[in-house]
Amino acid sequence: MVQKDISKISDLQAESGVIATLMYHPEFILHTDYLKAGYFYDRFNGCLYWAVTELYKAGVDRIDAVNIENMINSNNAVKKTVAKYNTNIIEFIDMAKYASRDTIEEYKLLVNTVVVLAFKRDLVKETNQIQSSCFDESIDLSTLQQLVNGKINGLLEKYLSTEDIRTLGDKIDEIWERIKANRNPDGTSGIPTRFPMLNEYFTYRPGQLILFKAMMKRGKSAFMMNESIHKLKSGMSVLYIDTEMPDDQVVSRILANLTAIPVKVIETGRYGSAEADKIAYAIDWLKSVPFVHEYLPQHTENDIYVLNKILQYKIGMNFSVYDYIKPPDGVAGAAEISNSMGSRIDFLKNNVAGELKIPVLCGCQLNEDMKVADSRKLERYCDTSVLWRDKSSEEISRDGGLDAGNFCLMVDNNRNGGRHMDGEYINFQFNGDVMMIEQAPIQQSNPFLQSYG
Repeated sequence: MVQKDISKISDLQAESGVIATLMYHPEFILHTDYLKAGYFYDRFNGCLYWAVTELYKAGVDRIDAVNIENMINSNNAVKKTVAKYNTNIIEFIDMAKYASRDTIEEYKLLVNTVVVLAFKRDLVKETNQIQSSCFDESIDLSTLQQLVNGKINGLLEKYLSTEDIRTLGDKIDEIWERIKANRNPDGTSGIPTRFPMLNEYFTYRPGQLILFKAMMKRGKSAFMMNESIHKLKSGMSVLYIDTEMPDDQVVSRILANLTAIPVKVIETGRYGSAEADKIAYAIDWLKSVPFVHEYLPQHTENDIYVLNKILQYKIGMNFSVYDYIKPPDGVAGAAEISNSMGSRIDFLKNNVAGELKIPVLCGCQLNEDMKVADSRKLERYCDTSVLWRDKSSEEISRDGGLDAGNFCLMVDNNRNGGRHMDGEYINFQFNGDVMMIEQAPIQQSNPFLQSYG
């Protein structure tokens, strides 16, 4: 047998590039969780990768020499391995800036090189053992076949499989338990909306995206804020990505909702001691709940993904709001706008809701014709789309006056259940002064539910 130098099946430059990149962009690790410390040929690189991974899992996103050394020292095996190299961590991090990559694409190319070469090295090792067995006269055909199958299948499972692949029959019991666990006392299933009538059409479910459509300045953000507060009161952790309003403006609105004190009164300070006590109580409540509001007027899809995944680690985030989808700067033409916005919804549906297994509530702005770009392309990716609008004076009078609400909501596309026919809707009362939305006391009688799959 010809023995070849296995060290030639390695790329130390690629390995160092991976580690260097993570020193300055630790969030990139979320995109390549299939990379393992054992895949590095250089064991020192493998130890550093392990340390960065453990730090990031623990919610530490500042990668410096102190944090890395503390993590290394927490594991005796890793500590002994690193000690053999006698490398100065501070100098290593300082030099890393010259090898760091600044884009996900470049980083993934390096990771792919590391993984492929690790697979090749392991394949050489396993095939060498198989080759040696071929010279053993005591091994019969059946034993050799079992050896070959075991070695090859083991490699495929290690490198090509991110989770166990099982038949539906193997999983049916646990699936059925999850279905039963999702049932609610009111006869619905999933995470309830704030509004009982709306729960008859849809609830929030992990992996699904609800598209909320409304015209400009018609309470779109207020609706999504009401839902966010409802989820927080239900014990959930919420991320709210906001493209329009900074923290100060949002806090004023939330306090108005919680206290029934108008936004203007809160912002100007024109309130008495009783109102001050209510505001203080609401502020204390906000301090106690796992709510993250991020104002991101300019961002990339990677920013969205990383933020959602980080908060899954840090606060157990399980409800995500995106307010709202709009055409990117510099994009003109109906087709380009439609493709761009459709791509963003596709990303939120598959990469955020689907991959991270969380429900996503996404806002979308309608034009003066109550449409948004090519709505078919947008609604193709969502599980449910709803249309929110203010009612005309004629509709308010016809429906029964102010007790029938000043706004209405129509479920126009839905793969989770029924939808509204033309002229059908749910009545709501929206008080913009205190950012409060309530289901109206008077509703349309006997709404017809049309199945939509």
